[in-house]
Amino acid sequence: SDTRQDLVDTETLRSLADPLYRTDWAAFKLENANTLPYGGTQKTTMYSSVTNSLYAEFYYNTMKNPISIQNRVALLADVNPTFQYFMGVRYLIVEADRLPAGYRVIGEGRNGCVIAENRNVLPVAYGTSSLLSEEEYKRLDYPQTIEALCTRAVVQSETTNPFDSHM
Repeated sequence: SDTRQDLVDTETLRSLADPLYRTDWAAFKLENANTLPYGGTQKTTMYSSVTNSLYAEFYYNTMKNPISIQNRVALLADVNPTFQYFMGVRYLIVEADRLPAGYRVIGEGRNGCVIAENRNVLPVAYGTSSLLSEEEYKRLDYPQTIEALCTRAVVQSETTNPFDSHM
C-alpha cells in the first residue's frame, strides 16, 4: 500500500527522458534516494552507509548541497541549481507545488507529482577546450570554485588561460 515510489509511469518517463542526462527524485527524497526512476538512468542521490567518500566530499563540501536530515551518508536531491547544472540533472520528479526555477512540467505523475525538465544543464559527458590547472583551482574560494567547475575542465597540467570570475 506504500505508493511513495510509485510517482510516475516508467514508460512515460522513459519516453520523455534523454539518457544523456540524469533524472533525480526531488519528491519524498528519503523514500526515493536509492530508487532508479527507470532502468538505465543515472541519478545523483544515494542513502547508504557505504557511500563513496570522494563523492560525498564533492557533494557536500565542493557543491555545497545541504545536509537534509543531519546525516552525511544521505545524499538527497535538493534544489541546488549549480549542482543540477553541473551534474546534468535535466529531469526531476517533484511535487507540482515545489517546481524549482528553470524547470517546466513535461509530464504528469501520481500523488501530486510531475515530471519536470530543465534543458539548460550540461550533459553527463561533454568535451571542452576551456581548461584550468588544478593548482589554480585550489587557490579559488567558494563560489568561484563552482563557477570554475561549471565553465572549465580542471586538469593536472599547467594552463595558460587564467581564470577570470564573472560573479
